[in-house]
Amino acid sequence: MNTNITKELLFDHFNGSVSARQRRLIDEWVKKPENAELFYKYLMEWELSRPQYHVDLQKGIEAFRERDKKAQTGNPETVLVTRAFVNNKRQLWLAAACVVAVLGFLGWFFQNQLLYKNLSTGPGEIQTWTLEDGSSVSLNANSELTVPRWGFGSNAAREVYLTGEAEFSVTHKTNGESFIVKTRDHVDVIVLGTQFTVYSRPDKTEISLNKGKVQVQHQTGIKREDLIMAPGDMITLSKKGHVEHTRLKEPAQYAAWKESRFVFDETSLTDIARLLENNYSLSVEIASPEIAALTISGSFKAQDQYELINSICRILDIRYKIKGKRVIFSAETKPE
Repeated sequence: MNTNITKELLFDHFNGSVSARQRRLIDEWVKKPENAELFYKYLMEWELSRPQYHVDLQKGIEAFRERDKKAQTGNPETVLVTRAFVNNKRQLWLAAACVVAVLGFLGWFFQNQLLYKNLSTGPGEIQTWTLEDGSSVSLNANSELTVPRWGFGSNAAREVYLTGEAEFSVTHKTNGESFIVKTRDHVDVIVLGTQFTVYSRPDKTEISLNKGKVQVQHQTGIKREDLIMAPGDMITLSKKGHVEHTRLKEPAQYAAWKESRFVFDETSLTDIARLLENNYSLSVEIASPEIAALTISGSFKAQDQYELINSICRILDIRYKIKGKRVIFSAETKPE
């Protein structure tokens, strides 16, 4: 970064209190791609620190005209400069005012895009990231985690937004700042230093705790309710608001997907079909209710959807057919 272009100077620039020379320096500096992102980061920080700021275009035009009149009655050199550039300055000022107004709207509309970035996985894909605070997150297939683009900051709760399934290993902060995982169905998982998994799919939200302590906040009607979890606890929240609290013998098994391992405990083919839909973006059809009710218990590895489907069919002694992204389980269909 150019040592002449500091955060304080940019804030003065946004306030409109820099000299013409400083503006030229900033204009040249921001043309470089490596500086543009930092420029917009500070612009967003400046805007957010001034929620009362409002662009009054008409007032700005009137103020400019008043300055124009004063300039024309002042120093002769100033008059010459002003008259030489007055039309361009008026056009530039109006354009700048419009840009500021548009930026204000776009800053509001695209605030998430400016302030946050998305970590995501595709069908059948598993990835692990280390976050800015040292915490790690592993995303299961077809999942997305939204995190602050420029870190969590020094005096704020660490908030991330999850769609899908993830395992978190959260670092403890000496100042006690909490780490909060938010889901789209208004469930907040609040921790201070722990290891846990969060499943947030269209059918339900599920939190299992391996280590540490977790507070779960969820919406029940018009009020928020709190639940405290201890290691080995699993909480399931249905879309209808039903809450189920379960004790797990091996909570770590709920993140077995990190090793491409699947653990089933009297799991019905209906639930396995939902897993195939969520993790691999498949459309699953089960030929009969009798087949749908079949269950599997046990643990096995599968590197992709084909290996998983083959294993399921061998265990349940059923057959399948795959047509593109559509899978049909039945007792009669031969594998293709």
